[in-house]
Amino acid sequence: MAITPTRRSLLQIAAAGTAVAALPVGVRELAHPPAASAAEAPGTETVVTSVCEMCTVRCPILVRVRDGKVIRIEGNPKEKSTQGAICAKGNAGVSLLYDKDRVRTPLIRVGERGEGKFRKATWDEAYKYIADRLKAIRPEELAVGRRPSASDVFLLTFAKAFGTPNIFSHESSCPLGRNVAMDVTLGTSGVAIDYSKVDYLLSFGRNHMETLAVPQAQGIVAGLARGARLVYLDPRRTPTSTAATTWLQPLPGTDLAFVLAMLQVVIAEKLYDQDFVKQYTLGFDQLVDAVGEYTPEWAATQTGIPAATIRDVARDFGTARPRAVADFGWFTASYLNDFQLRRAILALNALAGNLEVPGGIFFVKDLKGYGTELGGWKKPEFPAVTAERVDGAGVPGRFPLVPVKDGLCQALPESVLTGKPYALKAYIAHRFDPLAAIPDQPRMIEAFKKLDLLVSVDVYMSDTGAYADVILPECTYLERTDPVMEASGLAPKIRLRQQVIPLQGDAKPSWQIYQGLAKATGLGAYFAYKDIDEIVAAQLAPFKLSATELAKEGQWAPPDAKPTYLRKTDPTAPVKLKTPSGKIELFSEELAKLGFDPVPRYTAPPEAPTGTFQMIQGKCAVHTNSATQNIPVLHELRPSNELWIHPVPAGRLGIKDGDGVVVRVGKLEQRGVAKVTADILEGTVFTYHGWGRTSPGLTRVKGKGIGLNALLPVVTDPLSGSLVMRETFVEVTKS
Repeated sequence: MAITPTRRSLLQIAAAGTAVAALPVGVRELAHPPAASAAEAPGTETVVTSVCEMCTVRCPILVRVRDGKVIRIEGNPKEKSTQGAICAKGNAGVSLLYDKDRVRTPLIRVGERGEGKFRKATWDEAYKYIADRLKAIRPEELAVGRRPSASDVFLLTFAKAFGTPNIFSHESSCPLGRNVAMDVTLGTSGVAIDYSKVDYLLSFGRNHMETLAVPQAQGIVAGLARGARLVYLDPRRTPTSTAATTWLQPLPGTDLAFVLAMLQVVIAEKLYDQDFVKQYTLGFDQLVDAVGEYTPEWAATQTGIPAATIRDVARDFGTARPRAVADFGWFTASYLNDFQLRRAILALNALAGNLEVPGGIFFVKDLKGYGTELGGWKKPEFPAVTAERVDGAGVPGRFPLVPVKDGLCQALPESVLTGKPYALKAYIAHRFDPLAAIPDQPRMIEAFKKLDLLVSVDVYMSDTGAYADVILPECTYLERTDPVMEASGLAPKIRLRQQVIPLQGDAKPSWQIYQGLAKATGLGAYFAYKDIDEIVAAQLAPFKLSATELAKEGQWAPPDAKPTYLRKTDPTAPVKLKTPSGKIELFSEELAKLGFDPVPRYTAPPEAPTGTFQMIQGKCAVHTNSATQNIPVLHELRPSNELWIHPVPAGRLGIKDGDGVVVRVGKLEQRGVAKVTADILEGTVFTYHGWGRTSPGLTRVKGKGIGLNALLPVVTDPLSGSLVMRETFVEVTKS
């Protein structure tokens, strides 16, 4: 069983310069295995700079190779934000690389969809199989889905060349609600927090010490070590609540009430930055009118947190400005009121006047802001697209605020099964597993069975891959060079993920996979490059920088680029936002025209029906969403999930710690093991996301744990397009 660190131990480690020790015991050992073990082995060793791909953070790494074999992955000590640390997931790249479960050759289905029966094929066979079926459909009848990555450009180029508008990412199952709220309020989602310099951090369930984005966790731990305060709200005790100076347990879905009451106090007691509000915001008067009724006494009835506590937090926050920050979060596919929660959080930050100052929030300073951009390979113009998207992303009257680069990944089954607005007939899933990521798994399976073509491009035979007609094996990130990626923050920066060892088996990198598929489909002109080296050289040409020079350090910044806060020395310095008004829009005319509340207002979450529990979910320290559960060393650390349930209701149900339980939603059920603990509210149950896997290719994790997506329905926020994944109520019985 994992051991939660004490606050004292966490701060002791902070003094030593790493947040990795905030992880449970065992994970730390994996993250920093003894260096001596590598040094003892004989042979010739080389060290290659690269970039991790075990999560979306993309930390810079050093890969140690001895006699053609990767023996160890470390953090790059020259990256200040990580302080040279790497988490357990990053260190487990070696385990992924040599996993026997990896798909290493193209596969073509021979059994029924879902049986996982395939025959080995050549790449040319696989390409022809796919191309023949793509040529038989209209361009818009193809959809592609992916988790955003450095190699996105190849799938996106193929999709655009084919002529489909139906391009999706996984964002609507993760941060889309937050991103749309930031677009509306700030004009961009390219905003970050200066964690290490924050004096007062308010976090609404963003579990930094367990979900572990290393640079952010390092910053928070460094801040705590110098005396910063962290106020953390979560219905469940987590490693972050242990690290926090104050942990509050609100009822699920009521964080918005807490923030609205904070706004009411900060405004009523004039704790806000009046000069900042006057110069940089629009709609303050409308905000004042909207939040006047949301007193701490009212919020206490919604959240379960005493009014005096809410008032104290608001006062402390206002007093600590401008180095007070309310974290706008990441995973926001939670509640129907989540979009307005993020808007309210951004309003609270605006009142603190913390924009573009040390210890506040800042706009990412990218290459474009310095008057330059990465280059690219030459390609013809893409064909004009006249067909509408099936999901309504960017379409007036449907989901006009949803970025078309992301769309609504949950829209696939509706189109396939109803034919509205037309039926999708082919789907390419690139390192994206809809069955593991999107609710209403039974309906997704039904849609998969009706498709004319389903292709999975992945390292493993994922759950979606088991239903595919063709699996194209992508190599791991250690076997390929990717396009140069931008990693900007307070200053622009680029990084290079480079090939460390030769390809394993017959797997290929994305640049080669989509080039081959394009040629088979008659679209080869869009991929008229020789290899990845030619692409990287074209990207770096504007900087007069070679790949060899970039590879030395693994990352590069323009010589004149320095960390920049636009208001550091002049609190009245101009900051032009990309909103219609050029200001922070506390009141949004755009929302008003669409018929939505133009200022944040409260919508209460639904009440639990008698005899049910509200199901919430989260991520654990050693796994990335649903992507890593089968990796050998990570599976060993956490092979399954449990159902957290409070002792009081567990006692009523006759459930003891370790008992088998059945979790039901209507006729759907999942079986698992109970974790009886007072670390969660009585009316709530919790489990980690990513289990309940069904693919026979995932030999370690198949059939283990509770699969949430087999229980949850698809509920979509009508404004942001985000999935709503924490408003489902379940029945729990002893099995």
